[in-house]
Amino acid sequence: ADLIFQQIDQGHLSLDDTLDQFIPDIKNNNVITVRHLLQQKTGIPSYLDYGVGAANGQQLFLHPTSACNPVALIQGVAKTNWDCAPGTAYAYSNSNSVLLGRILEIFDAQYGTSRPIHVLFREELFAPLGLTQTEWPTPNDASSYYMTAPYSRGYMSNPAWSIMVQ
Repeated sequence: ADLIFQQIDQGHLSLDDTLDQFIPDIKNNNVITVRHLLQQKTGIPSYLDYGVGAANGQQLFLHPTSACNPVALIQGVAKTNWDCAPGTAYAYSNSNSVLLGRILEIFDAQYGTSRPIHVLFREELFAPLGLTQTEWPTPNDASSYYMTAPYSRGYMSNPAWSIMVQ
């Protein structure tokens, strides 16, 4: 959110800008605003949950260093049943954060130096705050990502899997 608000402060972005200005092929993208993304009120399902998303989530949790295209994943789950209509209710979704990250990359391409999101976070957020041991998984190649060991692993319960995924 901090980097989004920096773009707003610089006059490049508004809370009322709609998603269709940045991301195509998502239902209701002409209604969903940056404000909705920040408030978790888009209604877009998480790319880690529900049907197609559950399979995505299982793959990402079982293979955390595998490469993926999260915007393509979101476009896939956005075709499924939504949690709510945009702007009507709070429904946390990882998809909102990924879409905000993509917006940041678009603005950096327009006003900056076309840095990928992991570089933006490192240079514009982590370094200025002195977060020397905070990192974003970085691409090794087209198929995998790297993180300095040791790193923590998340745990997630998903009833569709009937197991705890570590």
